[in-house]
Amino acid sequence: VYWKIGDEDDLALEKQIIADHVIPGLTSNEKAHNLQSEKSTVGNGTFNNWGPSYFYYRDTKADGFIKYDLNLLNRQLADDEYYYLQLTYFGSEPEGSGGFKIYIDGSLIKQVGDISYLAPLDFAQQYYRIPRKLTDGKDKITVSITGGKVSVYGLRLLTENHITSIATAISEPKNR
Repeated sequence: VYWKIGDEDDLALEKQIIADHVIPGLTSNEKAHNLQSEKSTVGNGTFNNWGPSYFYYRDTKADGFIKYDLNLLNRQLADDEYYYLQLTYFGSEPEGSGGFKIYIDGSLIKQVGDISYLAPLDFAQQYYRIPRKLTDGKDKITVSITGGKVSVYGLRLLTENHITSIATAISEPKNR
């Protein structure tokens, strides 16, 4: 099952549940998010087996990095809310993919292990919780992905409560 954004209601829901997003490999979008990178390349493909389609990606080698600035929501989060970073990977990444670190404003939030073959012939979304001390009182954050081998097809910033909203929308689709 997948959720395809399309009509006005879907687009309105997307704006409520996603604080910011980057389309890796799309020059104008990366520029708007202050891309900084080293030993990184851009690629494209026509992956549209089922579910959402991703046409671009940005990868980094073991001694490289990718950095983007992401905007936070224009409101204070509730006490029980957290931001999550959602990264999208190609599910058939070869052996040896992964082993990278994710930083928010220079603070390590995750050492990611092996990501090879997470979802063969599909895309895999992984969620990484961001500690409140790294987001409270800020308008934006800088996300850094360093070391290891990774190709990123999508990057989104959303909240825990909104992840629940997505799951509800998927399990209870509108009658069309």
